[in-house]
Amino acid sequence: MSGVQQPVYAIIPAGGTGQRFTSSIPKQYTQLNGQPLILYTLRVLNRISWIERIYLAIADDWVKFLQGIIDRHKLNKVELVKGGPTRHASIRNCVNIVTTSLGLGGKNGLYEQKPIVILHDAVRPFVKEETYRDVVQAAAKYQASGCVCGLVSTVLSVTEDGFLERALKRSEQRASNTPQAFTYDVIKRAYENISDLDLAEGTECLDLALKYCGVKAKLVPAPDEVQKVTHRKDIFAAEALAREQSISAVVVSLAEAPLISGEICRKLQSKRLKVEQTGSIDDISHNIQAVVLIVDQVSDTSKSFGHLSSIQKAYASLRNGDIQATLTVLYRCRQEVPETGYSQLRQFNRGIRRGLQEDDDTSACIVHMVIWEHYLEEDKSSGAARVAELVASLVFDRNPTMNGQIFTLP
Repeated sequence: MSGVQQPVYAIIPAGGTGQRFTSSIPKQYTQLNGQPLILYTLRVLNRISWIERIYLAIADDWVKFLQGIIDRHKLNKVELVKGGPTRHASIRNCVNIVTTSLGLGGKNGLYEQKPIVILHDAVRPFVKEETYRDVVQAAAKYQASGCVCGLVSTVLSVTEDGFLERALKRSEQRASNTPQAFTYDVIKRAYENISDLDLAEGTECLDLALKYCGVKAKLVPAPDEVQKVTHRKDIFAAEALAREQSISAVVVSLAEAPLISGEICRKLQSKRLKVEQTGSIDDISHNIQAVVLIVDQVSDTSKSFGHLSSIQKAYASLRNGDIQATLTVLYRCRQEVPETGYSQLRQFNRGIRRGLQEDDDTSACIVHMVIWEHYLEEDKSSGAARVAELVASLVFDRNPTMNGQIFTLP
């Protein structure tokens, strides 16, 4: 049970230009591990069963780009709305769309189910369902709510000419974050009565509820995950967090290879990835972002193409990930591979990628092949450690420039 009884709608104002981000493109569209940052936010919201619709306010220049993301990733709850010149103007446009979709115009704020509206920033991509639920339930009880966190540094009030006026008591101050939530009648009334000055210069929606509706928002302690990507340096922290939170890997050994499969699992776990281990493609669970497939050399290298069906099955589990997926094939050679054999393996690698590219959803999948010349190893454990380190790095780094590469290790 979700614990949410009311109809819930989400609004994301994403029409900003991200001036503090100092980039040629708005920060919400910058790449995070090979995917636009905004996609992380939309995917989480789209998966929450009790959210009925997501209204995304954007600038006209980005309509085609966002519609492509919506279609490609099957974000069936997301609807694009024309953004306004300011944050509040964009939100007001979305609130008006909510009114139209609910058919509530002219009912003077008397609604049977008291719909809830979530407001969230596009550039807070790691918020979990529990946090959205907390603010929705608080809003259902108190009419408005929002995530807040304590201040790390003391806040100073300054004069217009740049001199200290007074230091504010840090324990009495909080930093406002999103998500925030409001009963529909409160957010609707706030934007019906908003002044031109607030519409042009304001940014805090909780303040609108207080100023125009007399509603004091219930403040909910914010978990670390609500952090916002504001400056370029924030991208590096976000990338690391995305990897830690999002990558679930599975090591599939179609060969009898407990040493190397165990070593790869340990290396992946040392990078704080969630790892499964299995001996069958059919045992792979859903929502996996990385598959490491261990196969053995056969006497006739050309027969390696028989593994293609296994590769295709492995890829089927990669489509639901939040970040760029990887498929790493570790080919363990128990005897010397002739030059013709390497040529066949290269053809095999191309065949893998060509087969995956036949599916429209495969553009985000990075494919690697690692050839381990196992027969050359006198110390099998040290060789396994080197191979495992390479495989774990490929999975963790998910560098698009490595797509299609073949690595050979003695």
